[in-house]
Amino acid sequence: MALSRTALPVLAACTGLLLAPRSGDSQVAEDLEATVTRQAAELVALQGRVEALEAFARSQASAEEAFAAVAEKARDAGFTAGINPRSRELLLDAWAAKAAAARSAAPGAGPEASEEPAPRRRRR
Repeated sequence: MALSRTALPVLAACTGLLLAPRSGDSQVAEDLEATVTRQAAELVALQGRVEALEAFARSQASAEEAFAAVAEKARDAGFTAGINPRSRELLLDAWAAKAAAARSAAPGAGPEASEEPAPRRRRR
């Protein structure tokens, strides 16, 4: 279960209050409060880093998708019709597989993103 950005700090604060001494030792309570406050700030900072990494991964997946489309255009334009066409077909297939893997690894990518298209063979 994923917790929202504010749920975990609130949960930590409540736990700290429940565990706080009842005997009136204010130093222990202050230490607990400082720890909870520090951990809440760290959690917010980490959440920001996660969001930045997710945005980066989405941009990489988008770039891979665009690259795969260009590779297919190259195939259609005759890239594989040279001296060693099989090596070029293998290269295009590898690029297509790499692009499919990058799209499927993106956070929030649906199951359709993980389906790798079958390699196309251009007939000469």
